Amino acid sequence: MSILNKIIYSGIQDSFYFQRKRGVIIANYISLLLSSLILLAYTVDLIPLLNIERLLSTGDLFKGLFIFLTPVLINRFSLTTLSRMWLCVGSMGFFWFVFVDHMMGLEVVESSVYDSLRIYLLATSAIPFLLFDKGSWPFFLIIILLTFLSHLFFDNILNMLGVGHSQKGVPGADYLSMKLRAVVGYIVIGGGSFIFQLIIYQNDQANIKILGELNDKSEEIEKDNQELLVTKDLLNEINQNLEQIVNKKTVDVVLQNKELFKYAHINAHHVRGPLARLLGLLQLTDMDKNVDYPVFLTMVEKEVREIDDVLQELSEDLKKKKNHVSKGSI
Repeated sequence: MSILNKIIYSGIQDSFYFQRKRGVIIANYISLLLSSLILLAYTVDLIPLLNIERLLSTGDLFKGLFIFLTPVLINRFSLTTLSRMWLCVGSMGFFWFVFVDHMMGLEVVESSVYDSLRIYLLATSAIPFLLFDKGSWPFFLIIILLTFLSHLFFDNILNMLGVGHSQKGVPGADYLSMKLRAVVGYIVIGGGSFIFQLIIYQNDQANIKILGELNDKSEEIEKDNQELLVTKDLLNEINQNLEQIVNKKTVDVVLQNKELFKYAHINAHHVRGPLARLLGLLQLTDMDKNVDYPVFLTMVEKEVREIDDVLQELSEDLKKKKNHVSKGSI
């Protein structure tokens, strides 16, 4: 199965758009199918019990295999348009050659032989509709014109080759009606295949549109993801800054608490001491009316100056802290 897949996908490249890839795959499939059919036909002709008039010779078999397998080889070289042209023209030309060669070896040709050739040509006339897309319209029109002319001038071509129905065919009343049926069949097959091709093309365009919309949505999602990543980085940066700010504020609060404890200690010991002594001196004046006021005032002045020194020291300390905070904020 792996070998079969290699043959079917032979010539496919990543750079091909999907319609071109599909044309290559279908061409390889048809090449293998036609090769299998002529091998089967050649094998059936060899069975004596069937008593079938032999149409394919060994040379015809190899010619057919060469014609039908060559497109697979051409696809390997990325010549996809040439491959499809070869397959369409080659398959039609092969059946013309085999039947005309067979007719030339007969003195009288049955009407069924002419009918069989028409049927094979009808079958091959559907191949171009399967292989060519809208991007290959010129080549498609050339092949369609050839197949149509082969049906329209079927008798003229055979007469020119000397094997026409009027020259070698067995007279039959239904021969002309078969010609009409073949033309009608070609129109039905061609028209149906053309409509089928249009439906495929419309579906392809709808798929391309959907893929375009999906790509646009994907780009929008990718853009939103990028914005979310930027926002995430910004939030991370903000969180880091907040953490630094919180840590700094925590350190400041700890320092402030230390300063408060310091000032509380100063207030409890350095300020409260002189104040307590002043209060004691005032109580002495209430208890002793014969106070030596010069000495008393000297002692009061001493305590007041001590309080003043402490307050000045506190003031200087607060100024230094204030200046330090101002420089840190700058």
